[in-house]
Amino acid sequence: ELKLFADYFRSRLLEIKKEQIRLADELTMLSQKLERIKKQLDVLNAKLKRVTDKPRNPINLVSADELNYMAGMREEIAKGEKPKPQMVNLPGGKHIAYYPIMTNDLCLQCHGKEEENIKKATLEKIKALYPADRATGYLANELRGLWVVEMNEAGDEILP
Repeated sequence: ELKLFADYFRSRLLEIKKEQIRLADELTMLSQKLERIKKQLDVLNAKLKRVTDKPRNPINLVSADELNYMAGMREEIAKGEKPKPQMVNLPGGKHIAYYPIMTNDLCLQCHGKEEENIKKATLEKIKALYPADRATGYLANELRGLWVVEMNEAGDEILP
């Protein structure tokens, strides 16, 4: 389901670029889709969240443990490797999976350099919605954050 969402997200961003759809409306729709996926994961007794060390929304700030996983993934990237998802097995059959969120050219329309990649109208909307925004300044192929999936034994098939 997470891969399906990522594929859907990527395809919709391409459509946005081609069709010049209003970004604010599209972001609202994608956010609503993410909430529906979270509810589906709840049925599986799984939880999904996005975290980053440079959050747009402060509720997405990484914990110390999550920051360690990001640091390890950044080391993989520095070696020229693709960062790999990580799985942690906890007592009682609980698992936590950490998936890297990598930037690409489409991401830079909202998360790139303010003076180079982000249109003025988009930046104004971001600043209005998130006055303490720290989620800009990225280049393509950088680690922007993590998808964190918490699950019980039955959710093992979520990690590839």
